[in-house]
Amino acid sequence: MPKDRSVILNYDGTNFGPAPKSVPAKGNDKILFRLGSSPVANTRLRITIHDDQHFSAKVLQHGAGQSGQEPLNVTVKPGFDLKTAYKCELLDANGKVISVSDGGGEIEPDRGGVGDN
Repeated sequence: MPKDRSVILNYDGTNFGPAPKSVPAKGNDKILFRLGSSPVANTRLRITIHDDQHFSAKVLQHGAGQSGQEPLNVTVKPGFDLKTAYKCELLDANGKVISVSDGGGEIEPDRGGVGDN
């Protein structure tokens, strides 16, 4: 049965990155990237999946009409079996990059057991 898998991206003014760093997923699961804490107002996210062949999108980004608090969703395609890194960017209200975490997070095949939500 497909599951929703959450990834929270926090920024403390210096460090920016995902929690958890590695999210297990299976085909048809949905991964929800959300902005957590940030001392900067009106921030948005851009997520770039390095190898997107097993995902519904390569780039996820908050649009002009969004506050930045909405989750960015990507669906895992059936057959997903290869650990995949992604880049997270924290953007200001004008789309300027504030901080980047490249390779700091990854999506891995859920083989069951530990970490299975």
